[in-house]
Amino acid sequence: MRMRFVLVPAIVMVCLLGAQVTTRVRQPSAAGTLYPADREALRAAVQRYLGEADVMVPPGRIVACIAPHDGYGLSGEVAAHAFKPLQTGQYSRIIVLSPSHYAAFRGCSIAAVQAYRTPMGEVVIDGPAIQQLTLCTLISRRAVKYEQTAVTDEQSVGKSKQRARKSDQPSRKARQRLFGDKRPPLRFQPPPDRVQIHEMEYGIEVVLPFLQQQVGLFGLVPIVVGECVNDYTGEIDDDAILTIVRELRNVMDDETLIIVSTNLTHYGNAYSYRPFKDNVLENVEALDKQAIRLLLEKDYEGFKAYLKKTENPICGKTALLILLKLLPKETIGHLLDYDISARKTNNLEDAVGYASLVFVDPTRLPAEPHPEAAIPPPVSGPTPPQETGAIPPPSTDARPSPDKPTEEGK
Repeated sequence: MRMRFVLVPAIVMVCLLGAQVTTRVRQPSAAGTLYPADREALRAAVQRYLGEADVMVPPGRIVACIAPHDGYGLSGEVAAHAFKPLQTGQYSRIIVLSPSHYAAFRGCSIAAVQAYRTPMGEVVIDGPAIQQLTLCTLISRRAVKYEQTAVTDEQSVGKSKQRARKSDQPSRKARQRLFGDKRPPLRFQPPPDRVQIHEMEYGIEVVLPFLQQQVGLFGLVPIVVGECVNDYTGEIDDDAILTIVRELRNVMDDETLIIVSTNLTHYGNAYSYRPFKDNVLENVEALDKQAIRLLLEKDYEGFKAYLKKTENPICGKTALLILLKLLPKETIGHLLDYDISARKTNNLEDAVGYASLVFVDPTRLPAEPHPEAAIPPPVSGPTPPQETGAIPPPSTDARPSPDKPTEEGK
């Protein structure tokens, strides 16, 4: 009888609050918009981009990569160059640093899940490394929650339009030319009253299929880097950067690879950045080439000065600063490929720069490949269904996000 009185209020609370599920698997949010949602179509696209990438990397051990994270139709060719030199089983741990596109918070955040899912399968989280990292007050772990309330396409589109802004995406017409206007039904969404750090974040997700194809099985350390690593004056907090770098070094070994997922210059009204009106392609490339030169030179102070002088809204600027402090002195950077979104969309109102870079330690031998780490080809059939509480691809052209990043909530 006592148990009955306990259960009844609990059931009432669930009904009042809505059915929210804390999941152990982070579901894909960009499948069907930034890359194919079908497993075989995604695998074919990744293989095609990798096959077309012509890469010559000097001998040595690749310790870090920088790759873009836009729609595959725009940045897939460039991104493939960063991953082409990697071989199966070379790395047992891969740390991916991605900017936060939807929430502002201090430090870094890691999804409290056991795996990241893509149409090509699940990538297992490196639990011991994450447990050690999250002992640091600047690196927190956050649950991933989905709301089990079905909504119609019209409701989804309406809500998304109310809060949508263009993030790292081209214009609507450009996206329709590249990806079509398919709008799959939206059955589940992240809870609307909760700040979404990981549920909708795509910076880590879009690079995973390339890693699944090239490296195979590995332990993932997915880190979303907040933009608020600043001191009381609003300047970059070097001490905070160094603290994060020190913690990352504690979990790095000879089989660890660092990847920064970021685009470069974001030009246009959509990004509130329009320092010039003419010669857009030439000026965007000039801005990017300045940043790339400083990154290749591992010039931390120079890159900070560049960001302050140009006010260039590079989405992953904080992650790049972490990388510059994290790279060993012996490493040498190499630019593998570069492009601008406007060259594909022919839309000079929005232009985003993409670059693939690798950092090689010439004093060390390349990491030894292990063919047994390859992911076996799937049995023919449709893509496995998402687990209950999953969020399918968004149904709007613009990535839904607030006009300004919100502070991290509970």
